[in-house]
Order: sequence, then C-alpha cells, then structure tokens
Amino acid sequence: MSWLDKLSEVDKKRLQGEDLLAAGAFEQAKTLLEQANEILESFYQAHHQVLQRDLETACAKIVEKNMQLGDAHLAEGNLEMARECYQICLDLTRSPRERDEILIKLGQIDQKEVPSENLEKLGQKVADNPVSPEALYDFATELAMEGYLNEAIRYLEKLATLVPDDGDVYYRLGNALLDTKRLDEARAAYEKALDLKYEDQAEIFYRLGCVELEGPANYLEAKKHFKKGLEIRSDHVECLKRLARLYVLEDDLHGAVEHLEAAAKIDVEDPSVFVALGDLYARMGRLEKARENWSRAIEIAPDSEDAEDAQEKLDAAQLEEEARRERGEE
Repeated sequence: MSWLDKLSEVDKKRLQGEDLLAAGAFEQAKTLLEQANEILESFYQAHHQVLQRDLETACAKIVEKNMQLGDAHLAEGNLEMARECYQICLDLTRSPRERDEILIKLGQIDQKEVPSENLEKLGQKVADNPVSPEALYDFATELAMEGYLNEAIRYLEKLATLVPDDGDVYYRLGNALLDTKRLDEARAAYEKALDLKYEDQAEIFYRLGCVELEGPANYLEAKKHFKKGLEIRSDHVECLKRLARLYVLEDDLHGAVEHLEAAAKIDVEDPSVFVALGDLYARMGRLEKARENWSRAIEIAPDSEDAEDAQEKLDAAQLEEEARRERGEE
C-alpha cells in the first residue's frame, strides 16, 4: 500500500469514527479511531527515520559549505560576511565539537574587530625588539590565537629566518597555513618540522593527514599519515578518529569500530565517540551494542547535544523494535 493509500485509509476511518462518535456508538468509534491511529503510527515510524537522516545530511552539507565560505571571507578580512556564514552554521549544526569550533571562529571575528590589550602589548614588544625571537614568537602565537592568521604567518616566517633550526616554529607556521587553506605551504612547513625532529612527530603526521583531506581529498595519503602517527604514538586519539571516518567511507565498518573503540578507551569523556560507535553498531545490526554506546554518551554528558542525539536514536530503535514485534518479525 502506497503512502497516499495509507493516508486515505486513515482519513476514511477517522471520518467514520467521528460519525459513529456523533451517533453515540462509542465502542465502534473507538475501534475505528484506534485502527486509524495504528496505521498513522506505522507510517510515521517507517518514514520518520529516513526523513530525519536526510534532513541531517542536508543540514550538514549546508554547514560544510558555509564553514568553507566563512573561512574564505575571514582570510580575506571580510568580517561581516564571515560572521553571517558562521551564524548559519551555528543555527544548523548538531555537533557539539563543530559548535565549539564555530563559536571560536565567531570569537576570532570579535577579537579582530577589537584587538585585545595583550596583543597590543606584545606588538609593542616586537616594535621595541624587532629581531627578538621570543618577542616574535609570543606575538605570532597570540595573533594566531586571536584569528589574525595572515599576520601570524608573516611573523612566523620572519621568526623562521632568525631561528631556522626550531621545529616548533615550523609546526606553528604549518598550523596557520593549514587554517588559511594554503595547503602546499602547510605541507612543506610540517615536513620541515619533521626534518628538524619536532618533539611530537605523531602530531605532525596527524596534521599532514589533515592537509591531505582538505581541497581535493587524497584519502590514501591521509590514511598513511594517520597510521604513521599511530605507529609513533598509539594513543593519538585524533588519528584514531580520523582513521575511523576513512574506514567508514571505505565501507569497512569493522575497521572503523576497531579504531573508535580504541579512541573510546583513551578519551572516555567524549560523548561523540560513543554516539558514532552506536551508529556503526546499528549499521552492523548489533542493536544491543548500539544501545549500550548511545546510553554511555547520555551518561557522560546528559545535557549535551550528543546526548540528545543519542536519546533520539534510542527512542527510534525502540519504536522500530515495537513495530517489528507487531508485524510478527520477532
């Protein structure tokens, strides 16, 4: 029966029920209205999850597009347009981590409009000591933190000429270049940091993997970098998460679960990991494990958006289970 036929049947039974109700035939009215309600609930359960998933996908794509536009406007110094794009993202995103990222970007815009007192003091130190590595480092770091990325890059490049053997300078330069989507330059800066034996080499490989996922994504190279990062430091949570996402794209759900389970053992307070694990187990048909992970996300952060997402999925799974039971499938 098509959805139009189902709705027509609902409407027919509802009208018949209302006529019987008006005529005082309450028992018969109750039976017909219950039947109409059951058909409507069955229709809702069957289509709600699909529609909800499609809606979430549409919102995620809008957020992704506007994040890219906002970043481009911010890099160009068009603060008004950047703020508008980020606000659209803030209104639509369901990810707490993404929300935090957007709030940081909006904060950077506020700081660009009114530079902090600390930034002015550090800038004055550079003016007083233009070849002081310490003054340049502190000023460039603060510039990056406050969102003045192009200015931070300029001072970090100057600093690199003064201390060419400092891997930390190239690491921070790579970060600023990556944030402004200057990917080839970011890659070169990170590779220079590796050559200079930067102390956290796993982090460098993680960042190189992120470079490969920007622009025309090179998933194979990104995967190699994340794996290399884990070879160096097996507890690098972000490498584990990124690899899990890549395995999902390859439809390797077992590989994704393996890496997310490892991440969950390290970062036990991140509800988003448990929501993602629940989603994977649900796709694999392991509903008890899915419920267990969604419940864990709620337990960790009951007031978070991740918890709200997990609760919706638990409720939907319960409704689906009840529907299958009514259809005699269990």
